[in-house]
Amino acid sequence: MSSSGNEGVLDECAPGRRRKPRRVCFVCTANMCRSAMAHAAFAALAPDIAVVSCGTDAWPGSPATGDARRAVAERGWSLEDHAARADARELFTDTLVLCMTRQHRDTLAQRYPDLAFELFTEAGGGAGDELADPVGAGLAAYRRMRDRIVAEIEALLSRWDAGT
Repeated sequence: MSSSGNEGVLDECAPGRRRKPRRVCFVCTANMCRSAMAHAAFAALAPDIAVVSCGTDAWPGSPATGDARRAVAERGWSLEDHAARADARELFTDTLVLCMTRQHRDTLAQRYPDLAFELFTEAGGGAGDELADPVGAGLAAYRRMRDRIVAEIEALLSRWDAGT
């Protein structure tokens, strides 16, 4: 696995040795809801770390959903210029890749068996539950998802700051 390009980042972020990576990539299905909101939130909360996002089944160029745009706008962030992108090896080089569900992680592991991927909710020291897709569930569901994403990012940043 020495050619994967992201083991060093994962080593830096291994339990007990948590340090801020140079770049983070959030992954969901279409890159129009969860990973897009996580991208916007992370960019605002950790401006010193590069961030990208993608989807395992994205339609490249698609905008974020209206409810995702509204939910992040309520926090003063924007997804107006967001364009969905599909997963690609170059997005994962020297990058901590955080997946919204086990299915996303497993799909990427099959496509890129020499790379490593983490479940977003485990990276910050959480229980490892999955972040379900809010599509079609209305603005209230997107607000809950946004708040959950923010909480997970804050836990991750705290863990990195503490070095634990």
